[in-house]
Amino acid sequence: MDRLVQCDRRSALEHLSGSPLLAEGAVTLISVEAVRDKAGPRWDRKRDDVASYVQRKLEEHLAPHDLSFQISDTEFLIAATAETPAAGRALCLKVLQDVLVHFLGAAELGDMNLRTVDSIAGDELACTRLDPARIARAPKAAAEPSPPTDVIARPRQTARLDPVVERQKNPVSFRGVTGRRLKVAFSTTPIRNLRQEAIAAIRIGVSIIDEDENVVLGAHGLSQLNDDDIAQIDRATLEFAALFLEQAVGDFGGGLIAPVSFRTAATRKGRQGMIQACAEAPSAPCLLVLEMSGVDHGTPGGRIAEVLGLVGGLCRAVFVRPPLERRTLEHLRGVGFQGVCLEVGPLITEPAPSAQRLLQLGALLQGLAPVKVALGLPSEPLAKVAQTAGFTHAGDPPASALDAAA
Repeated sequence: MDRLVQCDRRSALEHLSGSPLLAEGAVTLISVEAVRDKAGPRWDRKRDDVASYVQRKLEEHLAPHDLSFQISDTEFLIAATAETPAAGRALCLKVLQDVLVHFLGAAELGDMNLRTVDSIAGDELACTRLDPARIARAPKAAAEPSPPTDVIARPRQTARLDPVVERQKNPVSFRGVTGRRLKVAFSTTPIRNLRQEAIAAIRIGVSIIDEDENVVLGAHGLSQLNDDDIAQIDRATLEFAALFLEQAVGDFGGGLIAPVSFRTAATRKGRQGMIQACAEAPSAPCLLVLEMSGVDHGTPGGRIAEVLGLVGGLCRAVFVRPPLERRTLEHLRGVGFQGVCLEVGPLITEPAPSAQRLLQLGALLQGLAPVKVALGLPSEPLAKVAQTAGFTHAGDPPASALDAAA
């Protein structure tokens, strides 16, 4: 039994004690004690800020008829009237993930403290600890809204991918609208948490090869592709990602980052293809992170925000992969992306100038997104510099695209 409830909350608990929500397992406690522990002596000054942020996230994620209130210094009770109790617990997990990332910079599985309320007797609650990884594995109700969160979770163990499954759809070939034979080659790169020095996610790398010329298309070549070709590439990428989502939860506990184009996400036809591909993986709303390319300083901020709202329900979070230019990075600040992925490989030359460039880039990224991923960053010796520059995660340099397609 946990004695948690203050007197002014007892009437609400008395009402819940006879509610069918309690019997169905739809009443959940979330705890922000990890934030309190991290704050240490500063908790007294941060307490009100944390409570206000939790309340804002509850209002953002829950329906108007759902019940939520704070019952202790770090505990919040949520009675979610979702289509299923599992869907309600998934919403509670999203709220907690948002809070942990905002205040701690990452949501580690060990910090995700959730409990289901089994019974209420006066001011005492009987609770059972919930496993956040099992919540993520539970199928989501089709009618349930799934707002995005800005999380890369820490894994329980090293990632393991099945090479047999990987070969089933790698690579994909098709004939483009212009008649060119295009091959979509996939690779996988671990993304490590710089602070925890642990693998936090797997990122899918996508390379487009013109089979007639046997060359990898660069940024200019990709920009010349028809929207239908880009949409087909994005759908193939998401279908490939679906192969790993369940395994990523069971063996690994982290997320999966899949690149898609803003051109696809911004059209109804493109989004429909994304929805169909994601439907193959019920855990996509809890595990999949979309990495959106094709956004620059000329893309209206309002349009970006609109597209983020339209695709947010498909995934855990939406990151952006912008070009390395100041005006684009400044334009994207405050738009609503939960993370940013930047290819820093071109900056890596000699150690001393590379370190200076990373620090300068980190200054430009201030306020853009809570999660900052440096792609193409060798483990040593620049990882510590990247962390000082404000990057939270990093990925090793990718393998050759032509090798991946061989």
